[in-house]
Amino acid sequence: LRATAKWSRTQVIAAGASPRALVGEGRFVITLDAGDQKTAYQGIVPLEGETISTWLTHYMRASEQLETGLWLASSGDCAAGLLLQRLPNIGGSAALLPDAEVDETWHRLTTLAATVRPDELLGLGGETLLNRLFHEDVKADGLRVFESRATRFGCSCNSDRVASMLRMLGRSEVDSVIAEQGAVTVHCNFCNQGYAFEERDVAQVFAPMH
Repeated sequence: LRATAKWSRTQVIAAGASPRALVGEGRFVITLDAGDQKTAYQGIVPLEGETISTWLTHYMRASEQLETGLWLASSGDCAAGLLLQRLPNIGGSAALLPDAEVDETWHRLTTLAATVRPDELLGLGGETLLNRLFHEDVKADGLRVFESRATRFGCSCNSDRVASMLRMLGRSEVDSVIAEQGAVTVHCNFCNQGYAFEERDVAQVFAPMH
């Protein structure tokens, strides 16, 4: 997951301001990057609602056609969320259920999930939380929990990628920046890393490749 936010240092942020109030007018854009061997997919939808969770659920309905419930919480050093999605009632190996029964089950599960408190999301483990919210369903079908994966910080930026970007700009454009500023500086908004290319570095970037 990567995200960046920009704001004016002179702008006064009201206490308790909603994400929509901070963002203002705009659109919600999600880019799914499947790796170097696949083309990235981008979905764009209007901003619907006041919170990030409502933007995401609207995106899932409008772009992915999946009914979704999402509850988020964060503190100074932790973020957590609960996601429910309604799978299509077609395909697979499970027996098909009547639409009315599926509708009733979805309504019941989302109603239960909506009772979760931020302190529960932040303080309880996944299994404990699921058992508390959906103990009747867990008792009936059992609880399948996937192995957790630790998060780590990482960014895909590096000097080679910056050099490729400079080549796309063209030698004349880069040389004009060198003449005006003495170096080309590039700043990554994701990891805060800075890159500086002086005249000798630019000469290597545009040197003929053999």
